[in-house]
Amino acid sequence: MDYCCLFANQTPAEAEKHMAFELIEEYGRAFYATDGTIKHYLFTRDDGYRELQRCRRCGALFLHQHSEHHSPNGANNYYDDYFQVASHEEALALNEDYGGFGLEKSFTGPSFRRAHSKSETTLTWYRPPLADARLEQLIQKYRSGEMRKGDLKGLSEDQLRIFIKSVVAGNTTVKAAAYSTWKKDI
Repeated sequence: MDYCCLFANQTPAEAEKHMAFELIEEYGRAFYATDGTIKHYLFTRDDGYRELQRCRRCGALFLHQHSEHHSPNGANNYYDDYFQVASHEEALALNEDYGGFGLEKSFTGPSFRRAHSKSETTLTWYRPPLADARLEQLIQKYRSGEMRKGDLKGLSEDQLRIFIKSVVAGNTTVKAAAYSTWKKDI
């Protein structure tokens, strides 16, 4: 799965300026078991919903979970979580497997959280190591055929491993020796 272009920004605040999503499918407030009973709610706190959205800039898919906390003193809080998914099928499986808190605790992929309170809005994110902007640029150069041998200089051994795994994922012709060959070339 390619990471959304928003993760190439340096900060969550910078990424927020470029957020533009389109609604693909609404999933509602709850996931229902086959007998029609509610298996779990698709939000945390007091109210909310889930839906599938697509980034208008790069086409990445996000499972959006909106949750509301209704405070007795009227200072309500709203949480919008954006979990990047590889496909519509993955979003459906996450809906079936996880309620609101379960998804928040279990999801390990790239994600954003926008928290709104009466006094402020904050944005946080989880960017896996592959979303590092320099690595993303190198991966794009590799995929476009523009990569040169010297482009990999300066990468740490861990970064090089991540780069190699990302560009050869699913390629059955790559042997285990690929890592040592690439390392020798830089």
